[in-house]
Amino acid sequence: MSRSNLEHAPDSQELQCLLSTFPDGIVAIDLETTGLSPLTDKIIEIAAVKITTNGTIEDWHTLVNPEITIPEFTIKIHGITDEDVANSPKISDVLKELMDFIGDSAIVAHNSLFDVGFLAKDIHLNNLSFSKNPVYDSCRLTRYLFKKLKTDSKPKNHRLSTLCSYFEIPLQHHQAMDDAMGSLRLMSKSLILAEENKIKEPLEKSYLFALDFFIKYKHQELSKEGKELLEIIKDQEQTESYIIYKGGTKGDYPRKIRPIGLLPWPKGPVLYAECLESKMNKSYLVKKIKKVMTAKQFKDYNEQ
Repeated sequence: MSRSNLEHAPDSQELQCLLSTFPDGIVAIDLETTGLSPLTDKIIEIAAVKITTNGTIEDWHTLVNPEITIPEFTIKIHGITDEDVANSPKISDVLKELMDFIGDSAIVAHNSLFDVGFLAKDIHLNNLSFSKNPVYDSCRLTRYLFKKLKTDSKPKNHRLSTLCSYFEIPLQHHQAMDDAMGSLRLMSKSLILAEENKIKEPLEKSYLFALDFFIKYKHQELSKEGKELLEIIKDQEQTESYIIYKGGTKGDYPRKIRPIGLLPWPKGPVLYAECLESKMNKSYLVKKIKKVMTAKQFKDYNEQ
């Protein structure tokens, strides 16, 4: 399942940084999927790039047959069609091989909640064991880094393509192997920049959890509110929605959000969304969402 294309691999300084930071090895992963909700969508491509404990660079890649139709709007993003994956293996055929490739290494991805969410769901569905791999997020790292850096020269956003351009990392975005390599090099270059500027705890700020955080997660049916959110997420024209959330400081006042995806979580499904007031991405337990409204429904709600 390997695709040896390591033309844009880390240079010697980056490699040394990764080896000293991750003595048990590190694997960068990237998935292309049928959508942004691991609870309902499927993997169609997996790429992984590993730095081993002795400094060897290895890669692993496969297309995956999702056994469902790939939506047209995602084909426009990654270019993978039903015909491309028709003769590819199913996730149940390749998941163990992928996890064996990862081994005990640390895992990194850009916005890794999504990639790890897909893996966690499929690990459960295929009755595989969870290991204790630490999971890091290159996006969280750059957000922390540029918040601390005293410079006017900062990327305009924290998308992988923008950050790779900023750090002069070659990238063909939404090609899984390129994105995995981009995330790996972004991790190393960010750590080097943090050290050069004496910024403390960059690794701790990019840490999410260990993979076995999901060991207690069980596949769960979505509630009525969860299904309503799923329909809003699928509607590409919906950029503004509202939820009434149990808990927090707002009480029953509707929160203005842009839903991104529904993620698996040990305590139940989570809505990952951009809060349109704070411009921050936040997570909301679906079971605590009391009401879901589109912009039109919110207008009607307000007029009552």
